[in-house]
Amino acid sequence: MSSQAILVGVDLGTSSTRAVAVDAQGSLRGVARVGDVPVARRAGLGMAREGVLVAPLAAIRQALEEARARPAQVAGIALCGQMAGLCAVDDTGEPATSCDAWLDLSCASSVALLRPHERQIVARSGSQLIASHGARWLQIRQQRPDLYQRLCKLTVPGAVVAGRLCGLAGQAAFMDTTCLGFNCFADVPVSGWSLDLVNALALDPAHLPRIVEPWERVGGLTRDIARALGLLQGTPVFAGCGDVAATLLGSGVSVPGQLVDIAGTGSVFCAVRDDFTVDHQHHTLLTLRHCIPGLYYSAGYVGGGGLCCDWLESLRAQARPPQDVSAALRALTQVPPLLFVPHMGGRHLPLFADMRGAFVGLTWQHGLADMQRAMVEATAFEYASFLKAMRDTGLSPVDADVLVVGGGASSEAFNQIKADVLGLAYRRHDVFEPAALGAALLAGHGAGVFTDLHNAAGRMAAVSGVTLPDQSKYGLYQHRREVYGKMLDALGPVFQDMARLASM
Repeated sequence: MSSQAILVGVDLGTSSTRAVAVDAQGSLRGVARVGDVPVARRAGLGMAREGVLVAPLAAIRQALEEARARPAQVAGIALCGQMAGLCAVDDTGEPATSCDAWLDLSCASSVALLRPHERQIVARSGSQLIASHGARWLQIRQQRPDLYQRLCKLTVPGAVVAGRLCGLAGQAAFMDTTCLGFNCFADVPVSGWSLDLVNALALDPAHLPRIVEPWERVGGLTRDIARALGLLQGTPVFAGCGDVAATLLGSGVSVPGQLVDIAGTGSVFCAVRDDFTVDHQHHTLLTLRHCIPGLYYSAGYVGGGGLCCDWLESLRAQARPPQDVSAALRALTQVPPLLFVPHMGGRHLPLFADMRGAFVGLTWQHGLADMQRAMVEATAFEYASFLKAMRDTGLSPVDADVLVVGGGASSEAFNQIKADVLGLAYRRHDVFEPAALGAALLAGHGAGVFTDLHNAAGRMAAVSGVTLPDQSKYGLYQHRREVYGKMLDALGPVFQDMARLASM
């Protein structure tokens, strides 16, 4: 493959669609960001059935224009996207409905049907019983029998977009191995489906897509798509992967025991591992496939953890004068304790769909900056429980630090809070759009530009700064974390009663 090759990676993000163009050395040549979504809309954001290609095509065009790439140089395209949402496609490969958002827990009521099979589901798929693929499939059968009868396959948003780029028929729909952990009918260690579970729940196994590796070529650009992008018909399109797996790859994270905080719209805390060990004890962690063969990662996430801070920031911006969260951090012990429940759209892990957000301990002494600090602390408290669960599965962190990527990584105040709560140093990563970059590396591997995916990822590692924990605050936060756990338990019945009130 020519040393002049250009690879394109696209991240179908919650807040926007991003694309990068990189060369054969892995250097960034072009970037694009399209379709910023207002904070108020992100919580209900799914992928619309119509116009599914508009933002991805615009982002690819812009990235290639900036890279000044010639059509013949483009050796491949790959996408990544959220893994928890499910999309139905018809016989032609077109979306049969909009794709649900990963923040959407409306299918949580169907989880009860999976409960009798919980141990088998966790052991085989690595998933917990969450409002994800399995529950959504059951919900469609129960609530949308018309759709259930006419749908051809069920898959994830990134695979739908890739299929549209190639003009794939519904029967050719696919799901890559990194997304299997969100499907409770997957058998992740063997990259297959647990058909006995599918049959036990009387679901149609024909709805399951074929399983592919992230670097597998799934097709080539159609004539119309190629013309719209100014590229050659048949330009290779590769399967791509889930957004967290892409972020790990694009950040050069491939050493078992490495801890990573993906501080985006959702707050994800994960650790690379070289074994498929699942969380039967805490029912909190997912065990998912890494892009690099033989590697997995344990992950917990706070749905909308970053979105909470964005929402409050939008209110803060209206305050005169604006308050500084850094000042509130310095004044931690100078105001009464304030706790926050970060699950404004429901708790994902462990699943508690009726949970909502709440501030506990508000006084007239608190300001918006104190509220924002409490939001970040809440995410950090959740991370601490994830880390405990990881250690209880036998994982030993390789270093006493956490690599942080994503939009929240740029906040020194946020990093300090998390470092203080966990008692671990926070290292900021200096890679632009790591998820899109990870997708580009997969395209390069599939095209033969990067023969060793592990080595290609290793070149991406770069740290721009380190935030050390303040050990004097670690003990204080340990006590607050205990109270935080008691708060969640105590408010559980209240949230359940509020859900009943809402349905009256």
